[in-house]
Amino acid sequence: MDTVVTSPPASRSEIARLLSAILTSRFIINSAFRMGYAFAPELSRGLGVSLGTWSTLVGVRSGMGVFAPVFGTLSDRFGRRAVMRGAMLLFVVCAFISFISSSLIPFAVGFIGFGLAKVVFEPSASAFLGDRVPYERRGFVMGMSELGWASAALVGGPVIAFAINAWGWQSPFALLTIGGVIALLWVITVLPQSHAPHPNLSPRKGEGHLSAIAHERSAMLMLVIVFAFLFASDMIAISYAAFLERAFNVDVITLGSIVATFAIADMCGELLSMWGVDRVGKKRALLVGFACTIIFYFVMPLLGASLVLAVAALSLYYVCFEFTIVSVFPFISELVPHARGTLLSLNMTAASIGRMLGSFAGAFIFSLAGFGTLGVVGGIVVVLALVVFAFGVQERQH
Repeated sequence: MDTVVTSPPASRSEIARLLSAILTSRFIINSAFRMGYAFAPELSRGLGVSLGTWSTLVGVRSGMGVFAPVFGTLSDRFGRRAVMRGAMLLFVVCAFISFISSSLIPFAVGFIGFGLAKVVFEPSASAFLGDRVPYERRGFVMGMSELGWASAALVGGPVIAFAINAWGWQSPFALLTIGGVIALLWVITVLPQSHAPHPNLSPRKGEGHLSAIAHERSAMLMLVIVFAFLFASDMIAISYAAFLERAFNVDVITLGSIVATFAIADMCGELLSMWGVDRVGKKRALLVGFACTIIFYFVMPLLGASLVLAVAALSLYYVCFEFTIVSVFPFISELVPHARGTLLSLNMTAASIGRMLGSFAGAFIFSLAGFGTLGVVGGIVVVLALVVFAFGVQERQH
């Protein structure tokens, strides 16, 4: 168990070391996470299930976020490092199970475990950075840590596409097992003793972390907003590969290249957040992000005209989406500072439930009414989220 102590803000060199371990781990975790969307047709065919069954599997994996608050509370009480190490160990075990399993039930155990590893690791990692990085610099540093999401598609996507094409649909899980072991060893080697918030920010006697969050109106509204935003996004994520395959007959190698294009878009959004969120203010940045994302939702009914138009519009959508979701983390990390780990875990829970229900809804609406209808529905959901955020949420003042 980690000793829970306080400390001054980390130096630049220490932040670089922390980021190296967090980025390595997030790259591996998110490579596993993203492949469930980008290669849904290939993986579902390899496993011998329908796309609808596969979307259910992806949705249940995303639903593992319901367990995140348990680990967030442990992170607040006992330290981030032990929780992060446990998450990477879990990931390695799940990747190996997925690799050796060829039938649905054992494969599902390993695949769904990826979702649990993600929701255990990432809130603790964000809380780790939130403990050690001042709020005025937190947008940049947390944005840097989010590059693990874009790089998972920019590098991981083409590698996974090549592996599937060369060695079969299960081969990426062998690579993920090896990568998970490397990341686990790096976390063990690099991460120092973890730190808790300053004792002056501790909750009042008799008030637990969950109770403190429940009494913070802006924090509760942000959880609803994150749920809605991720619900809308996963309707698109679960369906875009099938849309591109059916509308333009793209093969797995072409799809891998498109995934890499979307990864560049993600990275652009992350870099924009790193550059802008601390400069323009975190709430202003989120207002801009929500508004721009809405525009591209309502463009989606037009994307059947050409492959170039579809890839270009979806790329711009992912720039706006990634800018927005990355900007959420520094904003929400300071709403209840003494319960930072718990709130970030609840944020992950809201996102995971949103992803889970979005996967179910997206597969259903896509089969019933097509990709364009998904864009309209998603746009309406995010419009409502923007209104709630603009008028209901207050940024914590410093």
